Amino acid sequence: MDSVFYFHNGQTADTVPALIKVLENLDEDTFKYHCNKDKNDFFEWLNTGLNDAKAAATIKTAEARKTMLTKLKRIKH
Repeated sequence: MDSVFYFHNGQTADTVPALIKVLENLDEDTFKYHCNKDKNDFFEWLNTGLNDAKAAATIKTAEARKTMLTKLKRIKH
């Protein structure tokens, strides 16, 4: 898996802090493209792309951008 997350809108993130920064201003359509009832690309990327099982587990059930941000910000990076 790639250690860079490629957002549907062309933005990228390569660390959890970079993911947080993009998520803070990400439009809802792009968020829903990556995180919906059928998939969670953020979980998959954190788990396999960054090998960060702790962060992945933290956001696994987050279905809203603000919830995901809150959970990610609570993790020490």
